Amino acid sequence: MKKLEADIVVVGGGMSGLTAATQAAEKGANVVLFEKGSTLGGAANMGMAFLAIESQMQKESMTNDYTKDDAFNFFMEYTHWRSDAKLVRRWFNMSASTVE
Repeated sequence: MKKLEADIVVVGGGMSGLTAATQAAEKGANVVLFEKGSTLGGAANMGMAFLAIESQMQKESMTNDYTKDDAFNFFMEYTHWRSDAKLVRRWFNMSASTVE
């Protein structure tokens, strides 16, 4: 087994883990990051970004009625319910008002 030494150990290479590791390294710490998956980025790899679900913008530009519940269910199924459901729900619930 290989022995690693570090000032800081980060467990999880999602966006929070990557941010923590980067910040620590930029401050001069020797950082080791462990990720169980084959890629880094966590749920951010889904490419989810700009959202305005159930906003006036969506209603004016889209023909389907994609709802917050639709988005929540899709996201949670895609992540096999491994994401924080309360946080994801809040993200979708606030998307329209944030954009507007």
